[in-house]
Amino acid sequence: MIIPITGKISLKNPPIITISLILINCLVFFIFQFNDTKEAEKAIHYYYQSGLAEIETRHYIAYAEAGAFDEAKQYDIEIPADPDAALNARQINYVLGVMQTDAEFMADLEAEKIISPGDPEYADWKKQRQAFKEQLARTTTHRYGFIPAEASPITMITHMFLHGSFGHLLGNMIFLWLVGCILEVGCGRHWYTAWYIIGGIGAVSLFWVVNADSSQPLIGASGAISGLMGLMTVLYGFKKIKVFLSLGFYFNYFKMWGILLLPVWIGKELYSWAMYNDVTNVAFMAHAGGLAVGAVLGVVNLHVIGLYDKTVFEEAPEDTDSPLLDCALQAIEDIDFDNARRYLNDFLNRQPRHVAALTHLFNIEKLDPDHDRFHDAARRLLSELASRPDSHEKAKKIYAEYQSLTARPKLPPEMFLKISSLLLSTGEIETAEKMLRFLMKKRPQLAGLAPALLRLATAFRENGDTEKSNACADMIRTRFPASPEANIVSTW
Repeated sequence: MIIPITGKISLKNPPIITISLILINCLVFFIFQFNDTKEAEKAIHYYYQSGLAEIETRHYIAYAEAGAFDEAKQYDIEIPADPDAALNARQINYVLGVMQTDAEFMADLEAEKIISPGDPEYADWKKQRQAFKEQLARTTTHRYGFIPAEASPITMITHMFLHGSFGHLLGNMIFLWLVGCILEVGCGRHWYTAWYIIGGIGAVSLFWVVNADSSQPLIGASGAISGLMGLMTVLYGFKKIKVFLSLGFYFNYFKMWGILLLPVWIGKELYSWAMYNDVTNVAFMAHAGGLAVGAVLGVVNLHVIGLYDKTVFEEAPEDTDSPLLDCALQAIEDIDFDNARRYLNDFLNRQPRHVAALTHLFNIEKLDPDHDRFHDAARRLLSELASRPDSHEKAKKIYAEYQSLTARPKLPPEMFLKISSLLLSTGEIETAEKMLRFLMKKRPQLAGLAPALLRLATAFRENGDTEKSNACADMIRTRFPASPEANIVSTW
């Protein structure tokens, strides 16, 4: 098994469309096409037993041009020039094989130009031919495969979900998984689905143009997958894609150029064409249409509409921060606080606003509250929590704990100003008032005092304490007469 790896594919974000397409193709094959072989065998049996094979073989020998059966000699089969000559089973089978690939003859046969209403055997032939077609129509392949001579918009879509054999299905689904995962994360689910369908329609359209009179049904997802292959080659062919390889007894990760999937796909198609082209409904070479359409879509995407993620397979920078935090937590668990402190400080040099790391450092330093490290850790943690509205309650608890552990707080005045604001936001008006009065005595010119006093005055006013609100307003007007806050309280 080979699985393309990207950070965007995970159990929580699986390639849903690719998995769905694979499931649909498998369900169609194992449920709806399950009895196709038996039904086809019944139809073929009727074709021979009814005499239809003998009638149509005789007419084709009369129709065929000179030399049409020369290759039969390679198989020690001699086809007589006289259409009325008796034929053995091998001769009939060979002629029928050639006849089925002669699209012009088959079209004329269906149009009743070969055996016309004036022909003595027309009535029997017509009846038997209709019965044969009805038996063939019982197969999913003939009902929903794309028949160029009877083309319909529905079968241009449905043929993509039919397969000629289990091997055909397996090969297609392997490549759909490989290329589909790449494009689903690269182009997004909606556009990826659109590209899949457009590629399939492109493949069947080329087959239709080349074989417009054919009465043989075309089946297979290969055309749509060819479209994806062309698209992937243009968009990600020269990107290195990390993949996971599992052979059951061996597994590993490695990187490969995306374009390397293309020759493997083409090789698989050529092998299938060489081995099975004469005995299957799968038009292997028509897949060039899907490949071309996919390549065109890729070029348009690349240079015009840009509906793809250029960076989806670029590796994220190596995370060198998290291991430091992991080491710190392990050291705390081992009661090795010196190493824990070192790891936390290294981590905080890279991520200075990481609340969990700041909290761990505070908890270590509070073991020695007389040391300056404790006051510094409290300052850093409180400063970060105060800047986050959703962390004000936690900041209030940390400050209360800090106060309880030291008789002489050593926080800078600016920090007390921030704490007063968060105390006001959590309803601690009296505590905030004491803190601001302390700052007015010790640092009366501290920047930010006027806005803090205004917030205190507003809190008292909203709380119905007019006396204290007016006292704060008077303080603002007296101490900061030129401030915007003084203009605000002058209207009260």
